[in-house]
Amino acid sequence: RAQLPELPDAKRERFVQQYGLADDHAKSLTTEIRVANFYEYVAARTAPKMAAVWIADVLKGELNYRDLGIESFNPEHMVQIVQLLGENKITEHGAVEVIRDLLDKKGSSPEEIITSRGLGRAEDDVVAQAVAEAVAECSAAVADYRAGSERALNYIVGQVMKKTRGKASPGEVYNLVRAQVDRL
Repeated sequence: RAQLPELPDAKRERFVQQYGLADDHAKSLTTEIRVANFYEYVAARTAPKMAAVWIADVLKGELNYRDLGIESFNPEHMVQIVQLLGENKITEHGAVEVIRDLLDKKGSSPEEIITSRGLGRAEDDVVAQAVAEAVAECSAAVADYRAGSERALNYIVGQVMKKTRGKASPGEVYNLVRAQVDRL
């Protein structure tokens, strides 16, 4: 019995207990032994919950879209991507773009792709400047917001995202826009 490999259900339960994963992520990661091994490699080197989300939801989806297996993606690249996300050096949008480029062989490493495509996260002062400009330029949306339309802020957020070329966190931008408009 001690020599038998761990069964998928036992592995799923262990992932929930050991890594604190949601049951659906644990199920997704344990359906295939190669995916489970890939996840454990990444989880040992990064934040386990974040790794689970990115492997189960994003990477597996991109692999399925391309009809590829998990062996098509270097686990060390996933470690780097999750670490960069955890350090807020790239946005979620940027991370998806890096994964896609690696799968499509448009770069040899996450750093190379981030540098060549300019996917690094925008600096706080750049985002603050973009928020100030967008709020000043979107007086109609500000008026709509003051009239009770919460959705008007989304338009301003979109303008900020254009100005930062997607390098800012949309949630963070929303909070900054709301604070800026409320101060007016």
